[in-house]
Amino acid sequence: MKELVLRHKVHRSFTIPLIRQLAYSTSLANSRSLLNTFRCSFTLYKFGRRLVHSVKAMESAPEPVIVNHVGDRVQLKFTYSEPQFNFKRVFNMDRSEQEQMSVLTARISSNIEKFLAKKASKVNKKNRSSGSPPVDAAVIQPAVSLLLDGKPAEPQLSCAEALVEQGARAALHIGRLRYRLSVNPPAVLSLSLPSSLMAGFPVHPGRLQLAFSEHAELCWQREDPAADGGWRVVGSSHSYMPSAEDIGHRLRLVCVPVNGERRGETVTVVSEQDVQAGPGPCPFDQRHAFTRTVTCQDSYRVVSYNILADLYADSDFTRTVLHPYCPPYALNIDYRKQLIVKELMGYNGDIVCLQEVDKKVYEGDLEPMFETAGLEGVFTPKGGQVTEGLVCFYRSSKLRLVDTERVVLGEMVSEDPLYADVEKACAQNDQLRDRLTKRTQTLQVNVLDVVPPPDADRPPRRLVVANTHLYFHPNADHIRALQIGICMRHLERLIERLRTEEPGREVALLFCGDFNSCPEFSVLRLMTTQRLEEDLQDFSSAPGEEVHGVSFQHPYRIASACGTPEYTNYVDKFRGCLDYIFYMTDFMDVQQVVPLPSHEEVTRHTALPSVVIPSDHLALVADLGWRPAPPN
Repeated sequence: MKELVLRHKVHRSFTIPLIRQLAYSTSLANSRSLLNTFRCSFTLYKFGRRLVHSVKAMESAPEPVIVNHVGDRVQLKFTYSEPQFNFKRVFNMDRSEQEQMSVLTARISSNIEKFLAKKASKVNKKNRSSGSPPVDAAVIQPAVSLLLDGKPAEPQLSCAEALVEQGARAALHIGRLRYRLSVNPPAVLSLSLPSSLMAGFPVHPGRLQLAFSEHAELCWQREDPAADGGWRVVGSSHSYMPSAEDIGHRLRLVCVPVNGERRGETVTVVSEQDVQAGPGPCPFDQRHAFTRTVTCQDSYRVVSYNILADLYADSDFTRTVLHPYCPPYALNIDYRKQLIVKELMGYNGDIVCLQEVDKKVYEGDLEPMFETAGLEGVFTPKGGQVTEGLVCFYRSSKLRLVDTERVVLGEMVSEDPLYADVEKACAQNDQLRDRLTKRTQTLQVNVLDVVPPPDADRPPRRLVVANTHLYFHPNADHIRALQIGICMRHLERLIERLRTEEPGREVALLFCGDFNSCPEFSVLRLMTTQRLEEDLQDFSSAPGEEVHGVSFQHPYRIASACGTPEYTNYVDKFRGCLDYIFYMTDFMDVQQVVPLPSHEEVTRHTALPSVVIPSDHLALVADLGWRPAPPN
C-alpha cells in the first residue's frame, strides 16, 4: 500500500524521464519493453488510486449487522462492498444458535471470498479485452473476527452467546470494516397489496407479518407526478378507502415496524395494478342502512355467513361448471375479499360466525380488520388437511372468551360413549360408518362471559356460541341428521355442566352456521321441536345407509332468529334456505332482523356469486337482546 501511495505522489517524475528515454532509444525491442513497463506502471497507479479511495470508504461507518434470534436459529443480514470491483452485496445467513463463532466467521469469510472471486473473474475478462493486467481477489480477502468490548471473542462461544446475549458489547470486523450489531430489531417479514384495488372498497396490507415489533406505522401514497418524489400521501391508518381521485393510479404502502423507541427498516410495496372503478352499488349497501351503529351493551348483532372459500372458488370446475355465469375476475379472492370485508364491517356485528374461511384470508385480512373494529377472533380448521374452517369474532367490550373447543363430528362417534347408539348403528353398516366418520365437518364451540354494564343489577351471564358447517351432499340427509344430533348432545352436556358449576349464572346458547338443510328436514325439526324419532324419514334417505336405533332430543326452547326465508343460497341449479341463527327463547328476544337482498338484486347477475355479491350464500343478520331477568 505504501509503495502504491508513493507511486501516486511521484508519478510525474517517474513517467517524464521514461518517455524521454523512449524517444531517444535506438532499439525497437527496448522501446516496446519500456512502453509495456509504462503501461503497467500507469495501471498500477490507477489501481492504487482506487485502493486508496477504497480504504477511505472503508473507514466510514457501515450499516449494522442485523441479528435475529428465531427459535433455535440465529439469522444475520449485512452488506459488504468492495468499490474497486464495483462490488456490493447483501449477505443473509441462517445458522444454528449452538454453532461456534469460529465456524461462523470462517463461513462469512468463505462466502465473501466466493463472491469476490466471481467479481474478479468478470473484471479480469474485461481487463483482458482492454490489455490491462489481471487482478487477484485474494490480495484483498478481508479477515473476519468478532470483538467483545474491543477484544477478540473466544472462538468457542456459540452464536447465541456471542451475537444475541452479548450483542450490545459486540462488533463484527470484516477487514477494516467495523459493524455494530442490532439484535432483534423490529422487522417486516412480509408485506403485500392485493392484485385488485377498487374505489369505494377498503384496501389493507396483505400478509403483513412483523417480528420483534409491537405495531407498524403505515403510510398510504398515491402515484402523482406533480408531488414531491412522485407520490402523494393519502392515508396513515391500517386500511385505506380508495376514492375516485385514485382511479387510474397505483398505490404505494410504506411500512415502518416499531417496538417502543426502536424503529426497524422501512419496507415499501407498490400495487401491481392501478385503482379501478368499483362495481357500483352492492345489495349489502342497502342492508347497512339498518346497521349503522353498534348495539347497546345488553344486545348483540349476530351475523352468520358462508363467505365461499377460495379453496372452492378458484378452480376451472367452479368457473366452468358451478358458477359459469360469474366473471372469472369476480371469483378471484383479491376481488371478492374487498366486497366481503366491506360487507362485514358495515354490519357492525358483535358476534360474527363465518363458514368456509380460508386460513390465509382469516390471518391476512379478516383478523386485522376486525381487530381495528374492537373484535377478537377464533379460527377453527376443519378436520383432515383442509385449509378452510370456521371463524367466530366477538366484540371484546361486551364479551370475554373463557374457552374454545374444536369438535370433529366424525371422530366423536367412536371416542365418546355419549354416542354409543350412533356407534352401534355404524357397527351394523359399514357404508354408513364410512360415510359418517370420514367426513371433516367440525363444530366450533366458544364459551363467552358477558361483560355487564357498570350499573347492572342482575345475575352474571354466559353465552355458548356454536358454529358449524354440515355435510353438503344432496343425498346425505341422514348424515346431517346424525351430525346435528351429535352437535346438540355435545352442547347440552356442556351447557348443563356450566350451569352445575355456577348455579347462579345464566347460560344461553347461540348456534349459527351453514347447516345445508332446508326447513322441511331434520336440522330445523330437531332444533325447534326438540326431538328426532327413530322412524325419521331422513334416516332412510340413502339406500344401503339406513340408520337404525338412533333418536335425538334436547330440553331447550329454540327458534330461528331470521325465520325460514325462501333462500339463503342461490346458485344456477339450486336455491334454498340452508343457513340459520338459532337462539334460546327463554333467555333472548329478537330485536331486529336485517332484510335480505331482494330477489331482483340477487338475480340481476343471474345467480350467486356475482360482481356485487361475493359468495353463493347470503349473510344472516339479526339483533338479539337478553330478556329481563324474572323477579325473585
